[in-house]
Amino acid sequence: MPLIKGQSYEWDQILAETNSVSGPVFYLLHRRGTDLITAASIDIAKNPRAPYEVWAGDGEQISRWGDILDAQTEPFEMFVRETDSLHYYRGRFRKKHSSNNQHEIALRLAQVPRGPIYKILFLEEVS
Repeated sequence: MPLIKGQSYEWDQILAETNSVSGPVFYLLHRRGTDLITAASIDIAKNPRAPYEVWAGDGEQISRWGDILDAQTEPFEMFVRETDSLHYYRGRFRKKHSSNNQHEIALRLAQVPRGPIYKILFLEEVS
């Protein structure tokens, strides 16, 4: 069944529709046994510029998966967890470019209380 932009999906539906597993970084879903990211579900409270930016946190697994997404050229399905705690489908996206510029990171950290940001991934929607 095709995903519908603007529609909300339960977590199990997202995993089934994208043929993905979650973890070790739960918001970057990947194909079992691979590093291919098939979907992302970004929390708007921690990433208020989603779906056009992903703010990768600082931590061993988180920064590793941020680097995997940074290197990936294949598009992936993007969901945004809104303030009502529902995951809304926003379309297919791919990384446009990334930055670890400390000034850009500081501007984002001033927007929302959250942990450190390792890298900003700028995304673009694809058809």
